[in-house]
Amino acid sequence: MEKETSDIEALIAESLCGELSEKGRDRLDNWLRKSQENRTRYESAKTVWNNSGELFRPTRSIPEPLFLKKKQEGLKKGRNIFTARKVIWWTAGLAASIVVFATLSYMFFSPAYFRKGSVGNLSEDRQITVSFGDNEKKSISELRLSKNLGNVIYDTATNTIKVNKPFSASIQKKMTSLEVPRGKRINVLLADGTAVAVNSSSKLTFPDRFSGYAREVFIEGEAFFKVTTSNKPFLVRMGGLNVKVLGTEFNVSNYKGENKAVTLREGKVALYQFDERESRHLKPGQQALVRTDNNKKLVIRKVNVEEYVSWKDGLLIFEDRSFEELEAALERWFDVDIDNRNASFALETFSGQFAESDDIEYAMELFGFRTDIEYSFQEKRVTIE
Repeated sequence: MEKETSDIEALIAESLCGELSEKGRDRLDNWLRKSQENRTRYESAKTVWNNSGELFRPTRSIPEPLFLKKKQEGLKKGRNIFTARKVIWWTAGLAASIVVFATLSYMFFSPAYFRKGSVGNLSEDRQITVSFGDNEKKSISELRLSKNLGNVIYDTATNTIKVNKPFSASIQKKMTSLEVPRGKRINVLLADGTAVAVNSSSKLTFPDRFSGYAREVFIEGEAFFKVTTSNKPFLVRMGGLNVKVLGTEFNVSNYKGENKAVTLREGKVALYQFDERESRHLKPGQQALVRTDNNKKLVIRKVNVEEYVSWKDGLLIFEDRSFEELEAALERWFDVDIDNRNASFALETFSGQFAESDDIEYAMELFGFRTDIEYSFQEKRVTIE
């Protein structure tokens, strides 16, 4: 029985990567005709195979055809790759391998797979809210393009809050605060034309117009800025870290209890913590980091920028990150609480990406391929054993 299972695993693998012989096709067809359960397992394997190329793949700059080629080569090397429970693809030019896919034998021939993820009821999502200077608070569903609240409107077609300049300069400047809950993201077009993408669990505070020496906004959480060029500097206040620019594209991360980070995609920015005369400058491809455990010292390092800015385009990308490092980001992305009771799993490293359309159930399936974990869902809480 064990040998038959191993043979079927190999036939499925050869079928998925287009290397199945005519004799192998006959054997696989006979197996599929035996039962609906066999056909269901094959279709499930095909679904995971198709998705694995998108969701758990190397995030370094590796041409897609090369990645798929390595994927096929790995499966053609022999049946023992399944009994080892891992398929390993070697990335070009890298000394280390990235494990991205668990074996078909573990997923489709282990009854435990089908019962390890139990799902409870998921509660309703919270809404994005906007608070105005007079303490008036509105949910995003109340801000419609046809319903103008002062100079702030919401365009449902582009998921963008637009801040128009006041009709009269004599009107007192007002501050507006935008709060985005977990699992949500939104765009903002400020009065000067600066575009801001605001990530989940974030609060952006901005004026209805920019007057005086500088354009100044405040951020708690994460946001990506594409600043309109002007002779007035644009200041982002992060609470202990300040960013000053004239016109550029950059990402800021300022979540409570996490490292503060500024990642520059384009242009040039100046950063300072307390004294502007001690400013340091970033170049494209660099990130300034203030660690919570390093006496709040500012360090500059080179990074893969897309890993830190892709969220604004609906992708959560991660490269060689432990589950412990990913946990808070996953909670924000999927709007869940994660209770990880498995110390060894916390140290497992992953590379891959999730889309906005993915859910936490699918994410846990993929993480479960790599490790022998049990997990359950209740309301918006995930417990990992």
